[in-house]
Amino acid sequence: MTQARDLADGKFDTNTLVVDAANNHVGVGTASPSLPLHINGASAGDGLVYSRSGTEYFRIDDTGTDMNIKTTGGGHQVIFTTNGSEVGRWRNGGGLTFNGDTAAANAIDDYEEGTWTVTDASGAGLSLNQNTTQRYVKVGRHVFVHFYVTYPATSDTSGARLGGLPYSSENYSYFDGRVLSHAANNCVLQVSGTEMQIHYNNSTRTNANLSNAYFLISGSYIATS
Repeated sequence: MTQARDLADGKFDTNTLVVDAANNHVGVGTASPSLPLHINGASAGDGLVYSRSGTEYFRIDDTGTDMNIKTTGGGHQVIFTTNGSEVGRWRNGGGLTFNGDTAAANAIDDYEEGTWTVTDASGAGLSLNQNTTQRYVKVGRHVFVHFYVTYPATSDTSGARLGGLPYSSENYSYFDGRVLSHAANNCVLQVSGTEMQIHYNNSTRTNANLSNAYFLISGSYIATS
């Protein structure tokens, strides 16, 4: 290893470590550090590691496709603080909590957006018109859905049920919204599993009651997982 000392510009260079005193920069793997601490890896996996007594606790590296930040020792968690107070925590075992809360039940461990298709679950094989792209958002186990569909003209007397919810409901929930039909105004939809049973004035509706009706509905429910 060659060494060069240049007291004129305040630089100490060992090829792998450069201390530029004139600019208050330190370079690792680079002869020209552009920041107070500049690490230049030769290959994927090179990065910054903190260890104590031979045990690695914290690592930042570039895998070649992603930036990887992880704790690796003793079940450590990543905690964010501002002005001395905890504002966020990535829990050991998964999930994000806020403002000093460490409870697993309160951790956000899932977020998802997607689309789904409303189906006829009555057994009559009806083809519903999907008036828009049906969307949902899932935060943890809380699922928010929106849909806008129109029933076809039908005289079928099967009990009216809609299906296709993106996740199965844990408990009964009810959706409401705008429903237009001569025999279906002010309907509510009782959610069970991935289906919705349609009620009006405390009684169920048939498909015939909903002939040509449209449903513009928003609601939320708790999923089983």
